[in-house]
Amino acid sequence: MRLIVSGQGEHTLSVSQTDERCFNRHSEYDYSNCRMIVCKIEEDSDVIDKLKIKYLKGTSSMDRETHV
Repeated sequence: MRLIVSGQGEHTLSVSQTDERCFNRHSEYDYSNCRMIVCKIEEDSDVIDKLKIKYLKGTSSMDRETHV
């Protein structure tokens, strides 16, 4: 996914999974592992191997919400 940020400042990206309370109490529902990696495109290209990116931040979580 490509996100265009138009201004400077602090920004938060979040992923929310369906709350476990939305399921039957005896359900085997578990949250999935969520991994978020944020990179900045330094030089854009239509060819993915020629794309120059800079790693900014990443996180991984098995919680309902994951933020970076």
